[in-house]
Amino acid sequence: MKRNVLSEVLLYRYRYIIGYALFAIVLVGALYMSFLIPGQITAAEKQSAITSATLSLHDPSIKDIVNLPYHLLQKASLHYFGITNLGIKLPSLIIGALSAIGLLWLLRRWLLRDSIAIFTICIFVAHKQFLSTSQEGVPLIMMIFWLIFVLLFALKFTANNKSIIWGVLLTSSLVLSLYTPLSIYVFICLLAASILHPHLRYVVSTVPKLNMTLFIALGALLAAPLVYTFFKDPAIIATLAGWPGTSVTLELLRHNIKEILKALFFFWQPQLTTVGLTPIFGASSFVLIVFGALSLIRDHHSARSYMLLMTLPILILPSIFNPELLIILSVPLLLLFGLGVETLLDEWYKLFPHNPYARVTALVPMIILLAGIMIGNLLFYMNGYRYSPDLSHYYSYDLSLARQTLQAHPSATLVTSEQQKPFYMLLKRDFPDINITSEPSEALNAQTVVVYREPANQYGALKYLSVDSYANNGVRFYVYQK
Repeated sequence: MKRNVLSEVLLYRYRYIIGYALFAIVLVGALYMSFLIPGQITAAEKQSAITSATLSLHDPSIKDIVNLPYHLLQKASLHYFGITNLGIKLPSLIIGALSAIGLLWLLRRWLLRDSIAIFTICIFVAHKQFLSTSQEGVPLIMMIFWLIFVLLFALKFTANNKSIIWGVLLTSSLVLSLYTPLSIYVFICLLAASILHPHLRYVVSTVPKLNMTLFIALGALLAAPLVYTFFKDPAIIATLAGWPGTSVTLELLRHNIKEILKALFFFWQPQLTTVGLTPIFGASSFVLIVFGALSLIRDHHSARSYMLLMTLPILILPSIFNPELLIILSVPLLLLFGLGVETLLDEWYKLFPHNPYARVTALVPMIILLAGIMIGNLLFYMNGYRYSPDLSHYYSYDLSLARQTLQAHPSATLVTSEQQKPFYMLLKRDFPDINITSEPSEALNAQTVVVYREPANQYGALKYLSVDSYANNGVRFYVYQK
């Protein structure tokens, strides 16, 4: 007799197909939503676009070398899609999608059950910190990306240290990650773990000499621009280590620790800050993270636990000096979250080792809990950006409004501030006939003048106002014609 189709779907044959399809739907939908919400750009995104568009490899400086892989990708995006919201944000959306896929791969290696890995990655994709980082056209997403793939390739290489492919991938990801701030700490953790842990020490010592020579040569080649810039400007170390630009004082450290505690533990006080939407995790997620931490301590002898136990405290230190880099902790905390879910199920299964009905019963409340966390994260993200009173302090529609205004007046003279001029100079590629200046006197003879933010009646009659309803000062561009 044929099995019931519903049983086939719910039990074995299609469960992973359904799980991966659910992950793909959540990933695409979440990234698309993150692009639309808030649909604006920050001052940091403007600066990143300037760095990428003006990037020169002939004479690299510290500004060009830091986050070089990301800026190369963003330069290509700006070339093909122009100075638009999509052109600026697309690299982060791509890196975010690759990070999610890589993390699913990592979780399948890290956890014992694929089903827990799928649930965990869906929650990560719907997480407010991942969404906000994936939609911002700045290199911050690279911290997540490199950490995920370094850990993934390290696990793969540990399982097969004779493989040239996994060795090349690990070497490439590890060296290229050094161009991104804070990744140097991951490199130190991996190096220390390979020396201190007996199994990892054995893995490294048994790598074929020819393979090791190849890996060292590849690493030296990829690191050459970074080493050249270091000898030219040793200050690059401070930047890559995440050291703040201002002097570190006791008052600053107290303030940063307070902000970190708010971001991690003030579950009752949601807000939009320089760290992003906080709290980073909800109360239910934090309880599961604690479960995962207890499981990690209990299983501290394994190589993966050893690596994670070393990474967490080391990555917390630079966050104290610069809370804006707290995103680096999201991957280790998510691994603890997955371990927590797995530990919770294991403890339940131990109570009913031979009762299949009791074991299945535990899945219902667990699915409800995880689905509630995922949906809650999505709603928190949407409402946080839609209704936050601080939105206009961090984001603006200026780029979209400027493009609309210049499309209507393609030969106008744009008068802007000295600080904003480098960014608006990028628009000359899409609007070659416009003239951009920060000196008001240079626009006195122009027929059409577009003025950024400040009214100036000396240019003629006011013809049009470009308004941003989210900004404190609603009028962003004034159009004057003689």
